[in-house]
Amino acid sequence: MNKKKITLYYVIALALAFIGGIYLANLLIANKHNNSSLWHLTYDTNIVETQLGQINSDYLVLDFWSSWCKPCAKSLPYYLSLFDQYPKEKIRFITINLDIDNSQALKFLDDNNLNALPIFFDPNNKTNQFINISGLPMLIIYDQNRQVIHQKMGFKEASKHELKQRLDKLLKS
Repeated sequence: MNKKKITLYYVIALALAFIGGIYLANLLIANKHNNSSLWHLTYDTNIVETQLGQINSDYLVLDFWSSWCKPCAKSLPYYLSLFDQYPKEKIRFITINLDIDNSQALKFLDDNNLNALPIFFDPNNKTNQFINISGLPMLIIYDQNRQVIHQKMGFKEASKHELKQRLDKLLKS
């Protein structure tokens, strides 16, 4: 066999292994999201509910953040203003703070006039058993059956309208 064919076979084998690895990783992440134990974790909160499973709404939007995260500092004020526009029985917004010390999060919220945000505190990152939180901020939208229908990592001012359009579409469905 000539060198070009061997190289071609090698490249094809590597590509197939890479694609298989991506498929397996996505499958594992999907399985983490679908684990029903996530809905029974108990959190310290600033609202009445202490478990995600207690949240009654057609759609649930979770936003993972930390006080040291610069994009989170930009996203949270926007989310606070955006989610006030939707009826809570249709779309419910919950933030999950991952700071090791809750007082850091509370100071951040106070300093930025964000105390009205609904927060679940997760200083031990127990949610990560069920959701692969690979960066912050991370926003996940769940449907009525608590299946993931949208997931986005990061926050850009330019893409704010995309989330609003997505939520408006969900509200109409």
